[in-house]
Amino acid sequence: MAKKNYYEILEVERTATAEEIKKSYRKLALKYHPDRNPNDKAAEDNFKEIASAYEILSDEEKRSRYDQFGEEAFNRSNYRDPREAYSNFQQSYHYHDLDEMMDNLRNMHNRSRASERVIANPDIRVVCRLSLIDAIKGGKVAMKYNRIISCDYCKGQGYTTGNSCKECNGQGFIQRQFQTNMFVRQSCNHCQGQGVELIPCSHCNKRGSRTEETKINVKIPPGVIHMSVLRIKEKGNAVYINKSLKVGDLNVVVDYPTTENGITMDNGNIYMSVNAPLDRMINGDTIVVDIGGKTIDVNLDPSKPSGYGYVIKNGGAKENKNAYIKVFAHFPQNSLTDIQRDNIVKSWREAYGESEQIVQPNKS
Repeated sequence: MAKKNYYEILEVERTATAEEIKKSYRKLALKYHPDRNPNDKAAEDNFKEIASAYEILSDEEKRSRYDQFGEEAFNRSNYRDPREAYSNFQQSYHYHDLDEMMDNLRNMHNRSRASERVIANPDIRVVCRLSLIDAIKGGKVAMKYNRIISCDYCKGQGYTTGNSCKECNGQGFIQRQFQTNMFVRQSCNHCQGQGVELIPCSHCNKRGSRTEETKINVKIPPGVIHMSVLRIKEKGNAVYINKSLKVGDLNVVVDYPTTENGITMDNGNIYMSVNAPLDRMINGDTIVVDIGGKTIDVNLDPSKPSGYGYVIKNGGAKENKNAYIKVFAHFPQNSLTDIQRDNIVKSWREAYGESEQIVQPNKS
């Protein structure tokens, strides 16, 4: 690692604070430590340079002399073995190797967070899946879901607090020194950094909360928009946030197929096609379209061709929405006698005239 001076070796500016120097040294020492890089001569040399640089820059008096006169201000015979500075860091915590040190640091982090119980989001989001017919008609839908209920006795913590912790004198941490001018605060193992004795809650068996299955009838409005969210107040999780109980809401996402069995709904409008009996079309009758119990009246116009699209005002799934229905002629499937067929054709041609035998393709 070709560096021009100790500041560059530690990858800091000349104006760096003692804390910045210490932070950079720790990072680089872990990176190049021989235990992590076995049989790597370059890493060992880098580690020695880092330790030597930190030996000078971590001491205010030595740093001042170095800033004035450079490396020549020091007699190399006064240097300690560069491993010694790092070993002090290990020995102060009784570490035997780098892996042990890293494991301990991770454990310290985990312990410091052990008391920070994960708080569930007060609001709950569930999906209600319907058929298209149910979405068109609306109504009540029975649902089951799980919600979290925090323990009122321990306020969702899983423990209650007692007297001041004797191990850390109520501070929540223990301070250790691993070099002349360097101290590290370690979270107290006994109280998990709380500073007080932790007494497991007997009401919730240290869990802090319970899961409760809840049944509810959700009111679905007719023509509900696809993937819309229905908010039901105070039916969510009941959790403590900063020791204050918060009851969230239940958010129900309504999902359904927008097209099903030949019917489409879009923003409350209904689209479909139907086959009407030929005699009803000729007579100009009113047909009734039944959609799972919802009925739509269509007044047929005998002058309109088969496949004509009718617009039924306010015939949609909700107020001010329409139904768009294409009506096709449906011919009876039963067989006719020769006499019946002749009579029908005769009457038809008397009313409409004989049609052309040559036909053209449809343009649409």
